[in-house]
Amino acid sequence: MIESNIDTVDITIDGKKIKANKNTNILQAAMDAGMYIPYLCYYPGMKSYGACRMCVVEVEGGRGAPASCTTPVADGMKINTQTDELVDLRKGIMELLLSEHPHGCLTCHRIDLCGPSDICLRHVSVNDRCITCPKNERCELKDTVRSLDMEMNSPLTYNYRGEHVKNDDPLWDMDMNLCIVCARCVRVCSEVRVDNALTVKERAGKVIIGTSMGDSLIDAGCEFCGACLDVCPTGAIVERDYKWEKAESKTKSVCNYCPVGCTIDLETNAREKLVRIGSNLSGPANKGQTCFKGKFGFDFVNSKSKLLYAMQRKNKTLVKSTNTENMESISNLIKSTDPQNYAMIIDSTITNEDMYLSKKFGSEVVGSNNIISNADIDSGLRHKLTETLGFSSASNTIQDLKNSKSYLVVSSNITENHNILSLPIKQSIDSGKSKLVVIDQRETEITKFASLWLNPYPGTEAYLIGGIIRSIIDQSLENKDFVENYSQNYSDFRKSIWKFDLIKVSSITGISVEDINEAVNILANGPMATIYSNETIKPQSLDELVKLLIDLSLVTGNMGQKGGGIYPMFRGSNSQGATDLGLTTVVNNPSNLDITDNRDISYNKILEMIKNNQIKVLHLVGDFHEDYNDNLFEIINNVKDNMKIISHKSLSSSNRNEVSDYIMPSTTFAESEGTKTNIERRIQLLNIAIKPKYDQTQIYKSMQNLSKYFGSKKFQYNKIESVFAEISDFIPMYKNINYKFIKKNRNITWPISENNKNNILYSMKLNAINEKFNFKISDLDESMFGRNGSYLALGRVLNKSKFSISHKSKEQSNFKQMYNLSMHPDDAIKHQLKQNQIIKLIPENSDPIECIVITNGKTKDVFAITTLFGNMIQTLDETKSDLKYYLVPNLDVVSVQIKK
Repeated sequence: MIESNIDTVDITIDGKKIKANKNTNILQAAMDAGMYIPYLCYYPGMKSYGACRMCVVEVEGGRGAPASCTTPVADGMKINTQTDELVDLRKGIMELLLSEHPHGCLTCHRIDLCGPSDICLRHVSVNDRCITCPKNERCELKDTVRSLDMEMNSPLTYNYRGEHVKNDDPLWDMDMNLCIVCARCVRVCSEVRVDNALTVKERAGKVIIGTSMGDSLIDAGCEFCGACLDVCPTGAIVERDYKWEKAESKTKSVCNYCPVGCTIDLETNAREKLVRIGSNLSGPANKGQTCFKGKFGFDFVNSKSKLLYAMQRKNKTLVKSTNTENMESISNLIKSTDPQNYAMIIDSTITNEDMYLSKKFGSEVVGSNNIISNADIDSGLRHKLTETLGFSSASNTIQDLKNSKSYLVVSSNITENHNILSLPIKQSIDSGKSKLVVIDQRETEITKFASLWLNPYPGTEAYLIGGIIRSIIDQSLENKDFVENYSQNYSDFRKSIWKFDLIKVSSITGISVEDINEAVNILANGPMATIYSNETIKPQSLDELVKLLIDLSLVTGNMGQKGGGIYPMFRGSNSQGATDLGLTTVVNNPSNLDITDNRDISYNKILEMIKNNQIKVLHLVGDFHEDYNDNLFEIINNVKDNMKIISHKSLSSSNRNEVSDYIMPSTTFAESEGTKTNIERRIQLLNIAIKPKYDQTQIYKSMQNLSKYFGSKKFQYNKIESVFAEISDFIPMYKNINYKFIKKNRNITWPISENNKNNILYSMKLNAINEKFNFKISDLDESMFGRNGSYLALGRVLNKSKFSISHKSKEQSNFKQMYNLSMHPDDAIKHQLKQNQIIKLIPENSDPIECIVITNGKTKDVFAITTLFGNMIQTLDETKSDLKYYLVPNLDVVSVQIKK
């Protein structure tokens, strides 16, 4: 469908008048109108290619038979798609395609009567039958052949390519015998993903798809996003797990891994088993794209360790129970406990409805104020946003990043941790429209796209930002109109910036004055988007860093602007929802605080209370899969004998089972309904793809049922929509939003503007707490900084020529390399090391690492080791854990010592 705010033209296709986006082509216009024109190489969201010629049409008044995918629409245009000449032309082209593609079943009129185990009366080879194709019944080529009503016998000679199936890479198989060389996979890898891992090759007269470098996808720098699988119209590229499974139903939902909030299709088979994650082109955040986690990391939904029955600890042993028995015991336990000795920790991946009723149960039924979400772990990214701007969230949308001319990425490995958000950045840089500055000690994939990569001494990042602001003011590059009309306190702020003398900044950070000025030349060319995280930032530096990043956005006039704004990169698929619901120490709307809100309760304070035996009943709500929760269970394990633990979770995991006294089996995201709020403030719906079984109960229903044992009448909801209706009354930003509104306005973000179209915070003073933005004066001083030893920065990239890659077998790739340790030449002299010398590094709290000294580092006292993404993917692929995609190793910056 065409959005109402798009300029349209009137065209006629096969006698039917339709409205079309004036900037689209004939084929896409027909698709938007629900009309069918055969095509094979075109794919929505990619550039028109015009190679297959299957979509040829006749334009009245025009010449020849142009490809509809490359022909733009024009007002008054009349198009014919089904003339005899066009049909004959398409059939001729299809015969050429089928001459190199197995088609024994494709053109057979008996196929509808032929069973999968029947003997073929035409003696068609097994390799030529559709039943042996992994994409049988989901093949676009088959649909196109049927639409053309092809003859059974072709005048052309059939030439089977005889290529071996390539299955030595992780996650998927490639069968070039089924390839029609539409080049969709090559183009999506290049145009959309900007990876260029695939290419079109010619081998002995055969044109096929292959890797752009080396023999394997790992060698070529593949990020294993699965985009090539999604666009392939045949069975040439397919996922290995559940390869032969047929999906009986498709359910639209939201990915459970990160706060980007990708819209996905959950494909389930006849036994209600999740067999595939499909791309959904209507997703406003991801536009049909997924990352390696979202595409392949779903098998925990089918896990045999999924909890189906309630459990209770009796005589120190967990035994099978019932929900009723558990709730009776839990209610008696809580009733006998002082509310001050009760605490609830809520996982940041469950739905808004689950979180809201959990909080309501803890505060209104139990009467406790000790309620927090683990999303509070990242509240350091948010505090200064709320204090300075009014809201703790990204100010602009993900797709708005396409409108930026410059980017600043600080301490954020976005290509792995928030993969989809990196795509518009990579695309814009690849097109030559934009430039990127990265501030990070680690070499990550995003640094390859940077015009300037700055790696300051750890802990000095905020001081470096102060130096960048000083250089902007020195060169009079501030946005004077924005500063004068939309800000206040600028005069005092300007005076405070003089302390960031560039020579001192260079000495403290290790970044040259020339590089600081070059960063300014890039970033002052706005609009500029700022993306930041706390992955390598010391906690004591975070507030000042965020404060100065906001000041940088203000001084350059990039707040409330298209293509500008600021993006905090936190963890947890519904961390924004947790913050909106008041489950962190950051509150989005201070003027609407309720007196019972938990402003004095933090995640760390709850942990301290647990350590000090102040908590007698701990209520854990959600699965807590993310690795940053390890510290929680370590603390709990040390004091578990002094308290009772209630767990709502979907999977049986050893760390939770060992400490839990009562386990209420909940649902995975595929068995849940409700809403989540993503990083760009978009409220999105989850739908149930798999019905819960046995004792499995979604958390909001569990809280509703549990409240009955306390005699509460505040939990009487007929359906989940009623819970959200109460949430929209509770949260001012959610006002006037309901399920019907969300379904109708999928491209909407809170708060709703007057015309429901403005999704940029602070534009035209939209929802800013003050009439003008207030510059915050930094408390940083050069006396706060000093060198305290050497650090090791762990990086990871898709490919790196200095790595040697060998193969241990035909089945798997194996990486055998001594780690290269990058260090500054002066550090090599200081430690009396030589180029190519083998040494041992001893990182803090880690095993020694053997490596080779390479004296090419940029910053003194900052060493770097960069590994390959493919190595990590292969390890994950071989790991047996159901939760392996939650176990991706973090890239840390740690203190280190050298041992010769």
